[in-house]
Amino acid sequence: MDVVAEAPVVVGRLTRAHGVKGWLRLQSFTDPEDNIQGYGPWLRQLGEAWVSCEVEQLLPQPKGFLCKVKGCESRNDAEALAGTLIAVPRDALPQERDEVYWIDLIGRSVVTPEGVPLGRVDRVLETGANDVLVVKGDRERLIPFIEQVIEAVSPGDAPLVAHWDPEF
Repeated sequence: MDVVAEAPVVVGRLTRAHGVKGWLRLQSFTDPEDNIQGYGPWLRQLGEAWVSCEVEQLLPQPKGFLCKVKGCESRNDAEALAGTLIAVPRDALPQERDEVYWIDLIGRSVVTPEGVPLGRVDRVLETGANDVLVVKGDRERLIPFIEQVIEAVSPGDAPLVAHWDPEF
């Protein structure tokens, strides 16, 4: 069982046991959900650590997936894994030019072009028209994640620059 030191990116959760032969239901957090099939190697949460998780089979279902994890042979084994988060190493995610993962935005500070702090990105909402940053500081702000508002996203932990009125 290999333990991973670097924080991976969570891509799903083993939700509950299915049947008596060690199968589990898997909820994918990827968009689209089927993308989880292309990510690997998988890691599973074990307390505060992340350990390797070998998948024997992954079967698409109308609502999620069925998953057979190596070493999980009975319903009791599967029930012990229910609720476990599934992740992949950060460097396993494809890097597309001019695209950013939500995980890279969460926790970043947000400032105006003049350097006035607006807060930190708490989460990202998908609205259909565009994504929205939920920024928490002296108040909660919903800031559209569009080119007219957010300047180019720099790599690393550099603050996001938002053309946004600090009073709004």
